[in-house]
Formats: sequence, structure tokens, C-alpha cells
Amino acid sequence: MAKQDDPDWWTTAIGLEAQGKLGAAEKVIRRALDPQGEPSSAQIAYLYELRCRRLAKEGRFEEARAAAETGYSFMCEYASGATSGCEGIALSQEANLYRKTLDKALRQAEAKAVPRVKRKLT
Repeated sequence: MAKQDDPDWWTTAIGLEAQGKLGAAEKVIRRALDPQGEPSSAQIAYLYELRCRRLAKEGRFEEARAAAETGYSFMCEYASGATSGCEGIALSQEANLYRKTLDKALRQAEAKAVPRVKRKLT
């Protein structure tokens, strides 16, 4: 969700994501961050994290899972740009944490969505 003090490019990207225009949203982020040497792939991963969480809340679990996987791929892209071994290890760990966090969030959302059946003791 875009906030009032977010940069225009982020507000635009969030709007495009909500419309399902993911490729266009990714391009907006890359155009804004790449020329500055900023990690656009990490920001794109964050966009997909937000998408995953939104879709999970809506009960669209397959789409949410796909968003989580896409985001994880962008986190791996981010890690691959490391300039040292230590940085690569740290960024790879961050990518793995990203995946674990979203997997947990999806499991919790799915558990809430499954109606509980009360069983009578006989």
C-alpha cells in the first residue's frame, strides 16, 4: 500500500500492481532506482511481498504463492549482485528469510481460511 510520503514512482508501481500490470510496475521501479545504483530487485521483491500478503488476505492462495516465489527470485537476483563473499552470504540469507517469512504468512492465512469443524464426542 502506498503512503502519502512515498515517492511518485512507488505510488505508480503500487497502482500498476493492483491492476495486475506487474511487468509495467517492475519497469517503473527499475527506471527509478537503477540509474541511482539502488537495488531495484530488492524493491521489486518488496512489491511482490505486498502482493502476496494482499492476495492471501483475499483468499487467493495460489496467486499469493506465485507472488511469493516471484519475489524470492528477485531477492536471489539481488543477492547475485553482491560484490564480496560475505555480502553474498548475507544477502542469500536475507533471500531465504524472505521466503520463510512469506511461507509462514501463507500457512497462517490458509489455516484461518479453513473452517473449523466441531466434532461431537460420542
